[in-house]
Amino acid sequence: MRNKIQGITVVNKNTNEIIWLAVREESRGKGYGHQLVARALSFLDNKRPVCVQTFSPNIKDGEMARKMYLKFGFIDFKDGGKNPAGIDTVIMKLEK
Repeated sequence: MRNKIQGITVVNKNTNEIIWLAVREESRGKGYGHQLVARALSFLDNKRPVCVQTFSPNIKDGEMARKMYLKFGFIDFKDGGKNPAGIDTVIMKLEK
């Protein structure tokens, strides 16, 4: 898929958060998400905790995203409530 956006990420430097990360459905499992998280982390302060809101462990469709964050060292920190689509979320945190 040349010349097509495969994914996107948005960070907030003030709150040290990954605000949004998405990968095209047909591009998942190819390392794009990993690249996006690594790039997002390069923009954030590694001396402060980094947070991201993602799927709760009980959401099957979110397993791939959760595994990716876990590989980076993120851990479940607190309940994130429901997202706008009504899906249960959790706040994950990375501390160095």
